[in-house]
Amino acid sequence: MKTKLLLATVMCLWLLALIADATPPWIGSAWQWKNPMVQESMKIGEKTAIRSSWDGQMAQFWDSDVVKDPDARAALGLSDEQYQQILDRLDNTDMNEYQLTYPGMQEIIKELEAIRKPDDPYFQSMENADAETQKKFLDISERQSKLWTYSRINFRNGIVLSVLTAEQKQKLNEAVLASIAAMPVISPNVFEALDLTDAQKQKMAEIKKEHEPEFEQILENIANSNMVIVNKVIDEFEKQGGDLMSGEDFQDKIPEIMKKLMTNDPEVKKIHEEIVSSSRQFATQFKMKLFDVLTDEQWKRLQQLTDDPSEHIKILRKKLQTNMGRSEETEEQDKDAPWCSGDAIPEEYRQERR
Repeated sequence: MKTKLLLATVMCLWLLALIADATPPWIGSAWQWKNPMVQESMKIGEKTAIRSSWDGQMAQFWDSDVVKDPDARAALGLSDEQYQQILDRLDNTDMNEYQLTYPGMQEIIKELEAIRKPDDPYFQSMENADAETQKKFLDISERQSKLWTYSRINFRNGIVLSVLTAEQKQKLNEAVLASIAAMPVISPNVFEALDLTDAQKQKMAEIKKEHEPEFEQILENIANSNMVIVNKVIDEFEKQGGDLMSGEDFQDKIPEIMKKLMTNDPEVKKIHEEIVSSSRQFATQFKMKLFDVLTDEQWKRLQQLTDDPSEHIKILRKKLQTNMGRSEETEEQDKDAPWCSGDAIPEEYRQERR
C-alpha cells in the first residue's frame, strides 16, 4: 500500500483543482478516510494504478525530472536541441488544460456536477445518498480515475516521444524491456524492442484477454485487503490521540503506524503475505506465458537485455525503474512489495526454456 498513491487517489477523484480554489486541511485526513464512499473511491484508484501497468501505460512513462537527468540524456543520445524542444513543450503546455480537454473528461465533469450538492463540493455526504446515486458516483469515479491517470501519462509521453528519433525510441524500448523486474505486471507492449510479428502480437493479446478475469479478481482482493489495513491504521491513529481532521498529521503518521502494524499485528502480516503471494504468483505465470510466444532469437535478446545490458541501457533502466518506484533506497521494502519478485525472468522458466 503506497501512502502517496492513496492520497493522490482521494485528491484526483473529485477533481479538486477544478471545482475548488483551495484544498481544505481535512483532505487525506483520518476523518475523511473513514468515509465508506471515500474508501470505495480509494479502491477504484488503487486498481486503476495497477491496471495502467497491465494496459502498458506505465512502460514509457518519462516525466520531466527524468528527461532533465544528464546521464539519461547522454545514454539516450538526446541532443541539446532535442532536450530544449522537450523543455519548451513541457513549459508551454498546460497539463491541466490538456487533461480538461482529454477525450471524455468534460463529460465526466458534467456528470459529477449533476450529482454534486452545492454545499458538498467534495462529496463527503455521498454516504447518505440513495443507492442509485452512490452507484452512479462510483461508476463516474472509476471512469474518471482512468482518464485522469492515463491523460497524465499520455501528456508527458506524447511530448517526449514526439521528439525522439527512431533509433532513440528503440533504445528506450530496450530499456523498458530491461526494466520488467520493476513492473507490477507486464503488458505485451513491453516487448516492442523485439520486433514482434503481427501473429505474435495477436497471440499475446489473446493471452492477456484470457487472463483478464483472474487479474481483475486479484485486483479486487488486493483492494479489499488494503482497506482492512487502512482501517487498522485509522484505528491506531485514533488510539494515539491523532488529529482526525488534519490530513497532514495523518499522512505524516502513516509510515510509522504501518511499520508498527506490520511488526506486531498478526492479521496485518497475514493479509500482506496473502497479497504478495497471490499477486506475484499471477504476475510470474502470466509473464511466462508471454515469454512462450518469443522465438529463440528473441528469447536470447530478452536475456541479454535483462541480464547483461549495455552501459547506456543500464543507465536508462535505472532511471526508468526509479520512475516506477524502484530504487536503491527502496530496495529493502520492495522485497516485501506485492507483484515485484525482483526477478526479470524466473529461474524455473530459464531451466524449462533450456
